[in-house]
Amino acid sequence: MDEETNKKLLKPNSDPVNVLIVRPFSRLVSTRLFLTSVTPNQVTVAALFSALIAAGLIVWMDSLVGAILAAFFIQLYIVLDCADGELARLKSLKSNFGKWLDGIVDTVGTIVLLAAFAFRAFGEWGMVAVVIGFVSVLGFAVANFGFQYGQLVFGEKLFAFQDRAGEGEEKTLARSVISLFSIAKSFSPGVQVLILTLGALLSIHFYALIVYGAWSNLVWLGRCVKYHRMRDKLG
Repeated sequence: MDEETNKKLLKPNSDPVNVLIVRPFSRLVSTRLFLTSVTPNQVTVAALFSALIAAGLIVWMDSLVGAILAAFFIQLYIVLDCADGELARLKSLKSNFGKWLDGIVDTVGTIVLLAAFAFRAFGEWGMVAVVIGFVSVLGFAVANFGFQYGQLVFGEKLFAFQDRAGEGEEKTLARSVISLFSIAKSFSPGVQVLILTLGALLSIHFYALIVYGAWSNLVWLGRCVKYHRMRDKLG
């Protein structure tokens, strides 16, 4: 694979989990589809179906085989979700509709999977599972909205500011809190799907929801603090 093609395949600001675990498989898919008539939007729709199949397996197939298949389709979901963008860059077919569709599929796919986890956990944990599921969905939705808001308001400064955050500042309590929230940056799409994959494979749906819910809500709290600091520093 030449360097130019590699640059097209690698999305800017890709997280380590995606680069190390997901991208090798998504590149395999996107490069194989490059010379076919398959479009990026079709791959996006296929990703949604993978998420729906995984959710169905979690809800209706309570067995080791079901757990393995659910984990497989969750991973296929993130692989296809990465491959659609790679294919769009390879074929120069990037569009506003494709970006919108990808965002919708990301949102619907994740919420459906979280709902399936809550449904499975309900049998053992009752309404506690419903509450944790709701908190997880809320955390995901608000964190996702916060990221889109940050891109809209700050643009490329959002990513540049991440690299400079905290330089030359005194070690105050506020900075300590910000440092704690900076851990939330690691809650990338790759990590989110990895949590769900392990939760499905090991049949620990409730505990996966707890981790997902706590981490996702920490993300949006951290972004609120970060955006407040950016407004103060950038004006």
